[in-house]
Amino acid sequence: LDYNIALEITRNLAGENELVVIKTFQKNIEFLEHMISEDERYDSFKTYIRNGLNDLYNQVINDESTEFIPVQLKTIVLPGACAYGNQDCLERAKASFEEWKAAGDEYETAIDANLKSWVLCSGIQSGTPEDWDLAWDRLQHTSQILERDSIISALACTQDPNLLNKYLQLSIDPDSSVRNQNKRYLYYAIGSSKLGSKLMLDWLETNWETIKEFYGDNFVYTVNNMVALFPETANTQEEFDRMNNFYTAHKGELGSSGEGILQGLDKISANIKWREYFYEKVLEWFVENADESN
Repeated sequence: LDYNIALEITRNLAGENELVVIKTFQKNIEFLEHMISEDERYDSFKTYIRNGLNDLYNQVINDESTEFIPVQLKTIVLPGACAYGNQDCLERAKASFEEWKAAGDEYETAIDANLKSWVLCSGIQSGTPEDWDLAWDRLQHTSQILERDSIISALACTQDPNLLNKYLQLSIDPDSSVRNQNKRYLYYAIGSSKLGSKLMLDWLETNWETIKEFYGDNFVYTVNNMVALFPETANTQEEFDRMNNFYTAHKGELGSSGEGILQGLDKISANIKWREYFYEKVLEWFVENADESN
């Protein structure tokens, strides 16, 4: 990734509403997010992106169009605005989440289908363990595919390590209504964050035999789903060694998923190189330009 692409896109973001441009922005910023989110200067990055999104957020939040492009813009911009701390976005998401919680048996129709993923993720992220438990309970009872998929992803939005570990443990509960063919999305959702991907790798190693017995013939396929996203957020030698040690310890049991892990190690190596050459430059750029984005 040429980081200049992402930085230059953010300079002109206020005047953009083209879907292809916003998707490119999302992809590039997501990469930077993965690379720098644990640095103490990360707040400058958040401030810059939040301010850069403000005009676009104000545009899409008031757009009631049901046309494809405006709806797609909304599904990209709203989660981003909330993730980077737009207060109006957070308040709207919280209000909609409260409606979903209070909807009783009508919860499946309480939120606009196009906004469901945004509302549930934001609500779980800022919510309580009781909110998480409510969402898990509703996941067990819903028969709607959209509701099911939205809740599966939203439950992984929590930043509470205890709840993420609980989610992982529930994924191998025989009484869970989440079918094994849908576990891929559950593990991908958890692995999409740096916290989640690290916890999942630890959980996999600690519970190796139990998980192996639970999944049986699908174990190798499932392991690949669990570790696939770890390299996306890993960019240190320690993280490389962590995955390499995992591969060395279990390569005799990994089967076809071993190749994916080796490719993941290559990805981490590339991220380490990126960190070596661009990490400080990128962070310095955001520190210097955070105030200019107001």
